[in-house]
Amino acid sequence: MAAQPGGEELAQLVRKVEDSKPYELREIQDGWRRAAEDTEERERDLERIASQIRDEWTGPTAEAFTAYLDQLVKGFRVAQEALSDAVGGLDRAARTVEVVKEVVLDIGERALAEAKPGMVDQALPSLMDPQRAEELREMQVRRIMAQHAADASARIEQAEAELNGALVVLAKSTHELEGAFSRIPEPGAPAGDAAGGTLPPASTEQQSAAPAQPAAPGGAGGAAESGGSGAGGSAAAVGSGGSAGGSSGSSGSSGGGQSGGLGPSGGPPTSGPPPGNVEEWIREAIRILQANGVPVTEDNIDEIWTIIEKESSGDPHAINDWDSNAAKGTPSKGLMQCIDPTFEAYKLPGHDDIWNPVDNIIAGVRYIFDRYGGFEGHPGLKSMAQGGEYQGY
Repeated sequence: MAAQPGGEELAQLVRKVEDSKPYELREIQDGWRRAAEDTEERERDLERIASQIRDEWTGPTAEAFTAYLDQLVKGFRVAQEALSDAVGGLDRAARTVEVVKEVVLDIGERALAEAKPGMVDQALPSLMDPQRAEELREMQVRRIMAQHAADASARIEQAEAELNGALVVLAKSTHELEGAFSRIPEPGAPAGDAAGGTLPPASTEQQSAAPAQPAAPGGAGGAAESGGSGAGGSAAAVGSGGSAGGSSGSSGSSGGGQSGGLGPSGGPPTSGPPPGNVEEWIREAIRILQANGVPVTEDNIDEIWTIIEKESSGDPHAINDWDSNAAKGTPSKGLMQCIDPTFEAYKLPGHDDIWNPVDNIIAGVRYIFDRYGGFEGHPGLKSMAQGGEYQGY
């Protein structure tokens, strides 16, 4: 194919799909499906155990223990749903690769068939000068190859867009899995303390991720102060499910002793914060989100401000360098404390700087609407509305 006049582009596209291995995606999908089935079975087993304990054991200790078992059941349910979603995403990805491979290979075969000398010569006058006939033959083959290359390229672009959609599903499922059990308080722990050490030891001095508390925009101070856990530096990465609290280390920290790296977006800029203030950043983000179909309005400024205040104290360069996400090399960053994988999954085109306050708000809000259906489902805002403390998301 590459030896044909103008055939190199089509040959490259064909080679691109020839090397794809959709069967490997199917193998991974089967593994995740088995995990989803096993998780669902464990959930049912635990429900039966909790029910038996309730029938045979009463009192405050029994109630506390069965309440903990109920939380574990919910954790298994979240994990099972996340695994099932991942199976769907992998199925979508495998099916996309299978189809585009078949279609593009067929395009290549049709191009070669149409470019055969006998097929091309049918369109040429029989008594034409041989040299002129050869020139026209080459032009015809180039036209055939270009047409089929354009067709193949369009099919591949469509497949890549579908694969990106599948990746978003997988990223969301991964975040759900990470938080399925880490959000569950240990027996006897205060509400909001997640298991697994997502909060620092009580003896660790907590500092705000931002050096100063910004003024609440639009009179949102009351909402931000009601039952909050203290300004600044939340342990909560977007998708991490950690509880809000102070970040260990001041703004601009490049990572503490527990850090596993800073992630692909690196550390915060060494320059000062961008011009503007939190309210201006929120309003700009709202305008962009509305233009991209997210049902958010200026009536939501208070909710967004409350999340920002609790997560980062309004510091666009805030970074959490001590929790479990930091240990995995994906510390929470920016106003909404996004981790890199979540930011990549929920950013909008042209807004791909996690340290840019507007870009960070956009990704955080899109994640909230995708996962919780809107601000009313955000665990921190929901808890505060009921008189409780802010909880990370």
